[in-house]
Amino acid sequence: MKALIIFALIATLTFADYTPKWDSCSQPDDPWQPTTITLDKEPKLNEYNTMHACGTVQDVVTVGSFKLKVIAGSTTIFTTEVALPKQDVFPGSQYCFDYKVFIPIIARGSFSLNFNLRDDTAESIGCFHIDLTLKNPQLAQEYAF
Repeated sequence: MKALIIFALIATLTFADYTPKWDSCSQPDDPWQPTTITLDKEPKLNEYNTMHACGTVQDVVTVGSFKLKVIAGSTTIFTTEVALPKQDVFPGSQYCFDYKVFIPIIARGSFSLNFNLRDDTAESIGCFHIDLTLKNPQLAQEYAF
């Protein structure tokens, strides 16, 4: 019985989502207000990870895309716009979207990821930031004191 409980606990922790440090940059009157931002797992170099973002809708909108900007220090190092399936969303409902990304082996240091959800006319309807720090585990072991 004890082994079964330990196995269930390990399975739960293995499949649990990772909650990164994030904050909303939506204005109070933006139609979409982020409420939950999770990753499939803690970000690691040379691996795929999926970000899952959910928020409440305060006004009728037609979701069209999101713009992602990755910033290291004060330098923008990557931007992209990702089309989402066009969908009408109504006040009081929840709208969620996912983004799967490969974290390259060369990505090291602290990064700010800015996600700006847009309607079908490319107008902002809400946004959030994720702060990540990626380390090379080999370097951390080599330089540990």
